Amino acid sequence: MRAVVDDEQYVKGLGSVASAQAVEMREGIVRRTLVFSDRMLLSHWNIKAGIQFGEHSHPFEQAGFVISGRLRIIIDGRPTDLHAGDAYLLPMDVKHDAVALEDVEIIDIFSPLREEYID
Repeated sequence: MRAVVDDEQYVKGLGSVASAQAVEMREGIVRRTLVFSDRMLLSHWNIKAGIQFGEHSHPFEQAGFVISGRLRIIIDGRPTDLHAGDAYLLPMDVKHDAVALEDVEIIDIFSPLREEYID
């Protein structure tokens, strides 16, 4: 469901994990985009134990919250183990990686809008 705000902007203001389209990003990684506006996007992720994203960077700020499981996040080469209830913030263009130490469920917010995650 996408509501047009004007010719340049769009927003999806209500969403749920149960109704969001599941997108398998690759084996063991499922993303669901829950809500977005012209300036940010909130997504839900399920990642299987042992999956590693691979070091990368992007032109988005990324804030996240671990709902369940354990995730090792590596920011500028420094690893930190996160558990359910932990949050993280990644500035734009900073190299980072993540490894699921066990099955993990997380929420990520990207700003500005990460258009390739709009389903």
